[in-house]
Amino acid sequence: MKPEVVIPAHPKDYSKLPYVIKALRDHVNIGNIHVICPDPWNLSLPDVALHADDEVLPFDKSLFKYRPEWCYQQFLKLFGFVTEGDWFLVTDADIIVARDIPLVDPVDGFPILYKREGMDVDPYFEFNKAMIGYGELEARGSTFLSELTLYNKNMVYGMMGASGCKTVDEVLEKSAAIIGPDCFPAESVWYGHYIMRYHPYLYNVHALTSALGGQYASHVWTPEEIENEIKTKYVDCPGADLFSLHSWEGRVD
Repeated sequence: MKPEVVIPAHPKDYSKLPYVIKALRDHVNIGNIHVICPDPWNLSLPDVALHADDEVLPFDKSLFKYRPEWCYQQFLKLFGFVTEGDWFLVTDADIIVARDIPLVDPVDGFPILYKREGMDVDPYFEFNKAMIGYGELEARGSTFLSELTLYNKNMVYGMMGASGCKTVDEVLEKSAAIIGPDCFPAESVWYGHYIMRYHPYLYNVHALTSALGGQYASHVWTPEEIENEIKTKYVDCPGADLFSLHSWEGRVD
């Protein structure tokens, strides 16, 4: 399996994309890479397909009453459908894959759905309960928010139906009506719960470790900062599968 890759990107993360893409190609068995962003004409990425987000998923982001840009990206990941095959891999524009990560279990050939330990976010569970009637199927202390998720389009359509929706527009409208500070989506958690309820034998579930890192005030990382952070993480977090280079909103006083 060599799934195509989908990476939604915000302009603050454009400087990270060459490093994100190189690490993916070095460490994961993938096909074509697609970047979805607001202004693809401002990017130059060799051998990468570029897409305008408002053409891929037309929707008024302001209808999401909490973190509209971030919520919109969650739906881009699931419902962008810019790839050809049924299987597609999604990651973020600020995630560096640090070592080889299989997408298929070498023992039995089953695709792998990754989880991450040590992260509970109740609003994700509340969103799932509102959309599909259940939320907390996971044991506390772990989550399907692995930042590297292998999706199947048929399962995404099934999840849409489980949410009582026939079209992507219906999903977006239903979501916009319930999103708020205590109820918002994480696409991989939503998908993981659906899979565990209806298709628990489709995947093997493995754990990923990730080293969190970032800067506030929507910081735009320079190449020097990115390269230094990657070198530091390799030394300080030698067991991590992924490194994050977030640009968080807000500030710390």
